[in-house]
Amino acid sequence: MTTLYRKTPKGQAEIETRENRLTTRARQLLILVNGRREAADLRALAPALFGETLALLLDGGYVESVVETHPHGPPPADFEVRRRAIVRAVKKTLGASAATIALRMEAAETPEELSPLIDDAADALARLREDADADDFADGLFATLR
Repeated sequence: MTTLYRKTPKGQAEIETRENRLTTRARQLLILVNGRREAADLRALAPALFGETLALLLDGGYVESVVETHPHGPPPADFEVRRRAIVRAVKKTLGASAATIALRMEAAETPEELSPLIDDAADALARLREDADADDFADGLFATLR
């Protein structure tokens, strides 16, 4: 089990409207909360903002903690690093046409979720270039995932 933090509807509204005029520090931390980050991740990204600021956001109803369980167990420890490398390769190879697929890849939490997206990226490359590079590209990405 993992405890993650996500914005509540009130937190989403605050990002869009600034209605409650959070302090700059609180707003910065609120922006970092994305539903996929644990307290340790948030602390690493914004050590100066963390402690009291997270408590303020929780108490104010801007964020909430969520306990998440992975159906296949936790992802491998290095999955995050591998996923980032794959996303970088997709962006570099496909350029602007990679925006949607890259976002979906960044949201993948397990290798099982990422694998079909690699196939989608290879299909996009095949349509873009109309050559056999797509199979080699996909093979390289799958090698990175393993």
